[in-house]
Amino acid sequence: MMDTAMVRRQQALLVHINAMKGITPLVGGYLKAYAFKDEDIQSSWQIELLSVTIERSVDEIVAEVLERCGPAPSAIGFSTYVWNIKLVQGALEKLRSILPKETVYILGGVEAMNRAEELITPDDENILICNGEGEITFCELLNEINKDSPDFTRVGGISFYQNGELVHTPDHKRIKSLDEIPSPFLAGYFEPQDMAIALLETNRGCPYQCSYCFWGGAVGQKINRISKTRIEQEIEYLGQNNCRSVLLCDANFGIFPNDVEHAKQFVAAKKKYGFPMRVRYSSAKNNLERSLEIASILAEGDVLTCQPISLQTLSPVALKKANRDNIDLQTYFGLQKRTNELGISSFIEIIWPLPGETLASFKDGLAQLCRRGAQAFAVYPLLWLNNVGFQGQEQALGVQTWKDADESGSGRNVIATKEVPFDDYLDGLMYAAALQVLHDARTFDHTLRLLDALGSASIRSVCDLFVTFIDAKQGVGGFAALWEEGRDRFRETRSNITWPGSLVFHALHEDRAGFDSLLREFVSENRALFSFAPDAPDGIAVSRLIDTTLDFDLLARPYVYNNTPMRSDMTLKHMIVKNVGKRAYDAQGPIDIEAILQSIQNQNATGQTEPLGESNTAYRFDHSINQGFLMASKSREDHFDECRLFATEIGNFSQTWQTAETSNSLPTHETERA
Repeated sequence: MMDTAMVRRQQALLVHINAMKGITPLVGGYLKAYAFKDEDIQSSWQIELLSVTIERSVDEIVAEVLERCGPAPSAIGFSTYVWNIKLVQGALEKLRSILPKETVYILGGVEAMNRAEELITPDDENILICNGEGEITFCELLNEINKDSPDFTRVGGISFYQNGELVHTPDHKRIKSLDEIPSPFLAGYFEPQDMAIALLETNRGCPYQCSYCFWGGAVGQKINRISKTRIEQEIEYLGQNNCRSVLLCDANFGIFPNDVEHAKQFVAAKKKYGFPMRVRYSSAKNNLERSLEIASILAEGDVLTCQPISLQTLSPVALKKANRDNIDLQTYFGLQKRTNELGISSFIEIIWPLPGETLASFKDGLAQLCRRGAQAFAVYPLLWLNNVGFQGQEQALGVQTWKDADESGSGRNVIATKEVPFDDYLDGLMYAAALQVLHDARTFDHTLRLLDALGSASIRSVCDLFVTFIDAKQGVGGFAALWEEGRDRFRETRSNITWPGSLVFHALHEDRAGFDSLLREFVSENRALFSFAPDAPDGIAVSRLIDTTLDFDLLARPYVYNNTPMRSDMTLKHMIVKNVGKRAYDAQGPIDIEAILQSIQNQNATGQTEPLGESNTAYRFDHSINQGFLMASKSREDHFDECRLFATEIGNFSQTWQTAETSNSLPTHETERA
């Protein structure tokens, strides 16, 4: 141990530029906690953590760094990701022009590792690139800086320039027992403002090697774990400190039996302290029963808002090219079925376009998932990331990318592959948008499923028809104008688009009456096709059944906000609104829609007929469940994002209806309406 009286106290600042406010700077917390195990470092260094968001400009970030670290810090570290690397590079350039040349900068994270040739030049001798786990490397770096003549070749796992030559030092082995890293939570290293959304890790590593993924820099590797006791202590700490949300960093939560106990601990903390209110995670890929058990525990304990099902594609060709064909699709189908049975909200994650996927396989896959009970979809672009298996295969896969419009990061979206030219890619996006509006947002859901079950028009063909129908309405305004704006914006700029949220906002809040008329017109224009129904039940005219089902969808369509007025002027064909309550409709119709739909689907599956005719049915459409309040102080973009999330997590808001005993006071036959 060195004589601390002879060592000046040096300052290190670890900077996190996050995508959202209130996120725990977990990486910096780990680095600080591991470094302070060394008594020499603890006595000679002051290590601070700084969290800012990508909404800040480079100048604002630099000003905050200088305020926190003073005029002569010894070391500044940045955690880099695809969403912040440009901000990091801009801040580095300005800081190096202001601070002493002796200040050492270290870049870690998945966007920096193994990329020294791209990120630094021979003039950048005080910038180091960390190529793996950072704890041991950071500790060695601080000890080296403490020496009179630092020699960075003695620091493992880094790349840097020395005398014009790029030097790569040997990598460190991964830390096998993560308990070797003291808990930054239990050490009290995080400020209250950085505890709204806690990042929590119970293990590191992923046994799979999906070619598009670089989860924590440890794909295809053994999973290293934190002890059950340590995790329980951290969960208790999060509850005590009013942590609102927890984002688990595990690639496969549920892969170990202890994960069930961790789920129970989250619920116990919520019951005891009221926090955490929400837990989000990526589920284990091939363990259906344990994944379901965890989802059930968290849902029943009111800490799970929605279960993501990370399917990505149904295409066998795309799965093989992505090195994902060792993941059992039947496990995913089983997870969807059981989450539905248990009443757990879920959504399916899809990537478009993966190499090997075609426009046809993409559309058919989404339609098939709808038939299997998918509640909603999140369709993500394929980000062409560094350090992933796909890297270097651009020419072989026919991949074309476009720089994301976000100026803070370096994200490149794939906009074409060998199988999917750009026009097909755009077609797929429009198809997904149609499905998200008609199915996810529940604007046309029963009618969509009825047409598919009747054999009139498949889910895919209805969505394709809807795209064509809306495309033909250029210059009309309303929903069609938002649709056209989104398509044109993407075609011209290739930028990320939030307009599916704007479409949902329009259909569920801004102009419900206008969207009613749009759906009526859509059905009317395709009447001949929709009315051809080889699997129609006896005793009911198909046209009448379709119109009544559309009536049902108009009444059942959910409300995002509780201050959206309930309409009393809906134009219905065969159903009658008997009463408009505070947030509910009482209505009557000539057909039990859900019973008829279930009967047709059962007949298609088993070949057994279940004769059902008209049945005078009373309904209560309850629109008071889990609604938010539309705040005028928020921007329209905020409202669009709220509506996008609403549609993705639709399982938390529907079903909105139930059948009731037909009242004697109600008429015994329907009233036909124009």
